Amino acid sequence: MELLYYLQEHFFSTEQLLDHAAINADQLQDWQERCMMAKPSYRLTLNICCDSFFGQHREQQDVAYYAKAYVSWIEQLRSLNSEQEAFGVFAWRYRQRLEELAVSERWQVDDFATETHLAAEWRHFLDGTYGLCTVSGLPEDIAAK
Repeated sequence: MELLYYLQEHFFSTEQLLDHAAINADQLQDWQERCMMAKPSYRLTLNICCDSFFGQHREQQDVAYYAKAYVSWIEQLRSLNSEQEAFGVFAWRYRQRLEELAVSERWQVDDFATETHLAAEWRHFLDGTYGLCTVSGLPEDIAAK
């Protein structure tokens, strides 16, 4: 149950994400299919068994959880038309954070922001991986990690 509490505290279910972002499921799916929006960071299959005065009830339910900060990413997607544009925003935000970190750490951004590296980070972002390890899942936090 601790996992459920953690997810409810730090993530949105699909329905909550749609509500907070003011989009519908078709729009979310379209952006995901076009490689512009991350998939959920967590996917659960819940098997529920309940005994009560009314008898026994059983059901299985699939629930997906997205980083709450993806609402801000969706806001940016509204003005974008392609994966290339979405990747461009991701790469720019990622590089900006690296530049901020490089000043204090005294290393070169180019050491970490190669096209190959950025493409790999983009793929992890789209797969929902960074929602797991940064909670926000946003480019800035991915770069910092």
